[in-house]
Amino acid sequence: MLPAWSMLLRAATVSFLILITGLSSVLMAQNRLQRLVRGKPIIEFDWNCAVTSWHPNRDLHRIVQASLNREKTGPPRYGDRAFLFDLNGDGRSEVFVPLVCGGTGNCTWAVITTNRPRQLGIVAGEYIYVHRIRGRWPILITYRQLSAVEGALTTYHFRKDKYVAFADSYAINHGANDLDIQGGHGHKMPAFLQRARAGCKTLGH
Repeated sequence: MLPAWSMLLRAATVSFLILITGLSSVLMAQNRLQRLVRGKPIIEFDWNCAVTSWHPNRDLHRIVQASLNREKTGPPRYGDRAFLFDLNGDGRSEVFVPLVCGGTGNCTWAVITTNRPRQLGIVAGEYIYVHRIRGRWPILITYRQLSAVEGALTTYHFRKDKYVAFADSYAINHGANDLDIQGGHGHKMPAFLQRARAGCKTLGH
C-alpha cells in the first residue's frame, strides 16, 4: 500500500496534467479559429440586424415554418425577419432567420439558402459572426449570453450538408471572478472577434 504522501503526490500530479491538457486544448481551439478566419473581414450581427422587409418565396416560407414547428420552446416566436449574407461568395445571399428568442437576447436561427432553398442548419446565440469564403461554406461562430458577465462561444462547421456545432463551447468571462455557471475562470473575448464589423447600425440595441 502506498504511503499517504505518495498518494497525495500522485493525485496532485494527475490533477496538474488534466489542467495543462485542458488549457492546451483551449489554446489550440482559439488558435485554430484565428487561423481559419485570418485575413477575412468578419461581420457581427444580432436580432436587431434582421429586417422585416425580407419577403420569402413559397419554398423559403415552407422551410421557415417547418423549422418553427420543430422548435419546442414557447413564445416569443418569429420567423418573420432575416439577416442576409452571402456565405460562399456565389452572389446569392443566405438568410439567417431568428425562430425563437429568449429574454437575454439569445435566439435560435435557421440558416437557409435562397438559391434552390434548403436549410443549412440551426445555430444558437445572441451574436453571430460570419465571413465569406468563395466556393466553400465557412465556419460560423455564435456568442450566447449566460449572465451579465458570462457567455460562451460556439463554432459551427459545415459537415455532411449541414452546419453542426464543433467540440465544446468556449467560456467567456467579462468580469474578474470565477464563472458561476460554467465554472473556472473562463477567457476574454478573442481580439479577432472584438474587431468584427457591425452588420447593421442598430447592433446591440
